[in-house]
Amino acid sequence: MSGGIGSLCLANMMNESINGKTVSKRKMFFTAQLLHVDERVLIEAATGKKVEYDLENIEKFSEDTSLALHIIDPLEYLGDLDRKCVLEMLEDAPDTSSTREDLIKILRNRAIFEYCKKNDIDLLVSGATGLRVIII
Repeated sequence: MSGGIGSLCLANMMNESINGKTVSKRKMFFTAQLLHVDERVLIEAATGKKVEYDLENIEKFSEDTSLALHIIDPLEYLGDLDRKCVLEMLEDAPDTSSTREDLIKILRNRAIFEYCKKNDIDLLVSGATGLRVIII
């Protein structure tokens, strides 16, 4: 979940479907949880600059909808990749075109995959804007 408008809309739709708040009042019988990958450590390694942002909106949304929120550090879910090697790769990535952004996106997706694998999550619904809603 990125916390953007697309993320919030899809997660809200999931919440309403689960709790029967739709026009038809029908309930969907599945469990949804929110997953947010905290990319700050990756961005800081790539740029050498401190990144400040708060997760207040995402945490408030999680509370309002009663959807469990999982915030993960992508460096904890690298699979067989070496943490030191990944940080060096980010530091050494050229600051041209979208090289660093692409590398961060690959590492984020790897963290999501490893998190799902480790937690026996079979289905991941992902919005086009970066939303990560997990259905288990």
